[in-house]
Amino acid sequence: MKSLLGNTFASRSMYALLIITLVTITAFGQNLVVGNSSATFSGAGTYSVKGNITNGGVASATTINGTVTMSGAAAQTIGTATNGALTFGILNVNTTSNTTTAAVSTTVSTALSVGNGTTYDIGATTLTLGGTSTLNGSGVLNVSSGSNSVVYNSAGASQAVLGLTYAGALTLSGASTKSLSSTTSVAGAFSHSGGALTVGQNLTISSASPSFGIITNVATGMALTLSGTGAKTIGTVTNITGSGAIANSGASGLLTISTLTDNNSTSNGITGGAGGVTFTNVATNHGVITGGAGAVTFSNTLAQAGGTITAGAGTAVFSGAVTQTAGSIASAALANLLKFSGSYSNAGGGTLDLTATGAAEFDNTVTAGIFNLAGGSTVTYGGAAQAIADMGYAGNMILTGGTKTWTLGAVRTIGGNLTLQSSSATTLSGANALNVTGNVALSSNLTVANAVVFANTTSAVSGTGEIIGTVTRTHSLGAAAYTFNDASTTVQATTTPANLNSFSLTVTPSSNPNGYSAGHSINRKIVQSYTNSSTFTVDIKLAYLSGEIGGANESRLRDFQNGISKADVLTTGTYTRVAAGAGFGTIDLPGIASTNITSGQELALDDRFYTFNSFSAVHTTWNDAASWDQGVVPTQYDDVVIANTFPITVPDAITASALSVTINPTTTGLTVGGGTSGVLNVGTGGLTNNSAGTGLTVNASAQVSIVGGSLTNNGAVTNNGTITVQ
Repeated sequence: MKSLLGNTFASRSMYALLIITLVTITAFGQNLVVGNSSATFSGAGTYSVKGNITNGGVASATTINGTVTMSGAAAQTIGTATNGALTFGILNVNTTSNTTTAAVSTTVSTALSVGNGTTYDIGATTLTLGGTSTLNGSGVLNVSSGSNSVVYNSAGASQAVLGLTYAGALTLSGASTKSLSSTTSVAGAFSHSGGALTVGQNLTISSASPSFGIITNVATGMALTLSGTGAKTIGTVTNITGSGAIANSGASGLLTISTLTDNNSTSNGITGGAGGVTFTNVATNHGVITGGAGAVTFSNTLAQAGGTITAGAGTAVFSGAVTQTAGSIASAALANLLKFSGSYSNAGGGTLDLTATGAAEFDNTVTAGIFNLAGGSTVTYGGAAQAIADMGYAGNMILTGGTKTWTLGAVRTIGGNLTLQSSSATTLSGANALNVTGNVALSSNLTVANAVVFANTTSAVSGTGEIIGTVTRTHSLGAAAYTFNDASTTVQATTTPANLNSFSLTVTPSSNPNGYSAGHSINRKIVQSYTNSSTFTVDIKLAYLSGEIGGANESRLRDFQNGISKADVLTTGTYTRVAAGAGFGTIDLPGIASTNITSGQELALDDRFYTFNSFSAVHTTWNDAASWDQGVVPTQYDDVVIANTFPITVPDAITASALSVTINPTTTGLTVGGGTSGVLNVGTGGLTNNSAGTGLTVNASAQVSIVGGSLTNNGAVTNNGTITVQ
């Protein structure tokens, strides 16, 4: 009996111990333990782990081949923190309704699978995926730590990238092409290399300086958004289709695309944003490229075969040759400049569109096809020795940077202002005129074979340069002083202005006018012409440069030549002179009547052939400047008229000279000599006496010598000296 009881007790004790042992094993003995750095796991079998995978004290990396399935009923951990990385062939995380957490960096070389209802949290570690990755049902790969990193590095043909919100870094590498399983965003560092990436889902990179290798396509409706502040790089963009987009939307940071193989996005396309976008190699475009506050720069050649390239406030710069066969290159504001440093051609098709106040600058050769230019637009030619594209310009034109030529194949129009900056001397050739609707500002000279025509009364010429050739105003000349070939040359109608319907001045600097005399004539040829409905009177102010004076006396310059006759065009008024310094000297010719000026004749300037009228009862001696209305003493080049009742006397010991002398009928005459001497030399104009009163008196020992002219007496001559006519 005792023995039976003892045996029974012993049996029950052993059973209880077995139960305790099993519970202990269940609680603490279901781990996969990497015991030391020498441990190896080979073969293709399966490890089903109900507990944790630990590698405490193992600093080196460990590879567990085959298939590892985390299948516990509670939360599980992979690795022991601060120890070596773990590599799996296949890793299945199936901790249903619980979380498996990686405490060390892990690599899954073949396939990662996260079961339905399971979360795999990689914490602050690095997860490297060399093969496929699958989230089943509501399975979750938790990459919410900004300290983690996920690497997709398959060497196979293709690899899908899980569409997640990556708080940490994301690296795409390896030879496989990459695609996105769904919408993806990356806040940490991003880099892509190796195989091409297809952006078939929306991808947002907010880190500062992401880099891409080859983007083979951004699919229609999808966008690669780069919102970081640093420099971003893309090696190659093979294509963008439909409404796909690459958007540099960060507050700053340049996006550099080395090669744009093509862009076929009909909307969205590539946007430069505040940081701008640069294409460093040869670029081909059929789609939309839009600039923002940053510059859009094509550092190499561009083949624009469709779509629209639009400059933003940061300008669009084309450093290489641009060949446009379709599509549009556009600017809508002066600040949104299209700057073509290389050659530009759209002769094969496409349009250059400057809308509103859009602007374009060409620094090289231009082959123009269709330019759509708004009235407020501005076209600048900034190259050296550059030819201007022959067409009409509805807006403004600026010429700068070197000499320019323009062969006008038809009558052309500049609808706005024409500006020639310094060192931009320009020649307009061809048999056609250039109409300028606005103003002309000249810091260099403009030489025209035909004419510059102003149809508007508000058009003006300004600056230090001049128009060499013909300037025509086709509007009726009113009372304003209208500028012509330069800022100083003006024509102003002073009476019946409506009768003067148009006026032209043709100016040839440093060219001898008819009747030119070196040392006396200004070396500048000026020809006027006009159309009128009746008689008129005008004030004309002519200009000249200091280098054209050639010894002439500026203080005595006047217009001397009307056609080929040496006749003063003035019948009333006096000359106003401004000497040439660094700019233009001017002679104001007031009150020119149409009866004194014939269309087509010259207006030339000379310091000879003044008409001096005696006019003072107090000052009556020839050598007294106050005796004459000109305020100076006549010389051998001047015409003298003894005009009033006051006599004029050539005193003893004085030799007086004049080109011609006329004694009017009402005067008391001209007396030569005071009784002992006195000489009057008269030139080819001769001496004419029309006074029957005192007339001409030559006192004893006095002389009158007329060389090349005649003595004509229509009144009284008293000669007690010598009169010689040669």
